[in-house]
Amino acid sequence: MKDDLPSWVSLQYVASHDTHALDESLEANATGIILDLEDFVPIESKTKARANLTEAARAVRSARKDVLVRINRPIDAAVADIRAAAIAGADALLITKVASPEHIKLLDEYLESVEAELCLRNGCIKLVPMIETLSAVPFTDDIATAAARIVGLAIGSEDLASELSVRSNSPTIVSIKERMIVSALRAGILPIGHIGSVKGLDSRTEYLEMLRQSRERGYLVATCLSADQATSINEAYAPTPSEVYRAQGLFENAPNVPKPVSALSRLVLSRADRVTPRIAIA
Repeated sequence: MKDDLPSWVSLQYVASHDTHALDESLEANATGIILDLEDFVPIESKTKARANLTEAARAVRSARKDVLVRINRPIDAAVADIRAAAIAGADALLITKVASPEHIKLLDEYLESVEAELCLRNGCIKLVPMIETLSAVPFTDDIATAAARIVGLAIGSEDLASELSVRSNSPTIVSIKERMIVSALRAGILPIGHIGSVKGLDSRTEYLEMLRQSRERGYLVATCLSADQATSINEAYAPTPSEVYRAQGLFENAPNVPKPVSALSRLVLSRADRVTPRIAIA
């Protein structure tokens, strides 16, 4: 795994223009908040959402959560979103509807120029490409490695399902997700999401079981829309006691283990430290 991966477990979406929803999310157990500028924000509220980023990011950071921003796909909106997110001090950007590795490289180049202009450390703002179109699926491996600042990879199952005219939990979508997990882990980054669909799940027990199956498939982080879902993700995706025990042994013997193994051990321990208190609180 990469050395600089964030210790995310649960990431909760909140529309950046909705201050009431933001206040509620700060009380949740999510390890990070995704301040959304895309689908959850009406067109007429895009400017307000962008302008509210700095104040919202400050509140999220005060709550000891990581700040992520989901940006829009059209290039003019993406450029405005990236600049606003950088000024707000975002930790990472979710890049929607990624078209190709070249798409990521273009935005990475622009982000590098914004970091330099704002006197930020090069590469301090991370990227999470979101594969949401059928045309991008064949390039999953290349997208995962298109920029050094990429720390995670996600699938937009609802958009893909709509394009394919299938259910979002169909075997076709599951196979695309499994391919993404392999691409992410091969690139040393975080597979983000879950293997099934939330639609049709009538209880927390069913949701938790789906998450546990997702964790067994290789997922390490998941996004959500509510505090209850964040709590379930923390419970299902938290490192197990055996994983923590093994990581502690490898970390203590770091000079004698391969660098990728040592990096994975650090990630396991940092994720455990971050999520265990949240499980206890829940």
